[in-house]
Amino acid sequence: MIPVATIDEAKKHIGSRYILAAERGGEVVEGFSYGNSPLSYQNNPEVVGKKLVLTTTNGTQAIAAAEDAAALCVGAFSNITTLSSWLVNQQKDVMILCAGWKSRLNLEDTIFAGALTRLLLNQGFALDIDSDAALTALTLYEQSKEDIHRFLEPSSHRQRLSKLNLHDDIEYCLKWDTTSVVPVLINGELINVQV
Repeated sequence: MIPVATIDEAKKHIGSRYILAAERGGEVVEGFSYGNSPLSYQNNPEVVGKKLVLTTTNGTQAIAAAEDAAALCVGAFSNITTLSSWLVNQQKDVMILCAGWKSRLNLEDTIFAGALTRLLLNQGFALDIDSDAALTALTLYEQSKEDIHRFLEPSSHRQRLSKLNLHDDIEYCLKWDTTSVVPVLINGELINVQV
């Protein structure tokens, strides 16, 4: 996958062999076949084995902001255990950058960051002295871990996706460990690394 920050960057690939996808506000952008619903790609013969150019409201913006990092990988509940193991094996400091919602905090990303923080702490990592953000995320995760789905019901993003009838996407995105790959940014492309 090639993550790009803007719709114009994605449009530069029109006519190429790539599949183009663009999402804004949870909806597929007009003129594009796909958005960022994971279920639209799952077991889809039109996309399996093909390269995807994707721009999203939040996630690809975060990738663009951090693209100069020494190493950049992408995580979600779907790969959280594999991701934590991969991070431990790197033997480097970790900064968790949440995509959020339009450059603002959102609850589900913060809870994910807390869950990842918990897994890393359990594997020997320590919080930096100036880590109130990590501590906040960890506290939210600890408060919500018994039923994250229910905890997120009043969240703005959950409400937004519900209005778009993306209930199955919500369920899917909150499931832990449905994949054992870690997407790592290499030369502008996210490459799935088996762990």
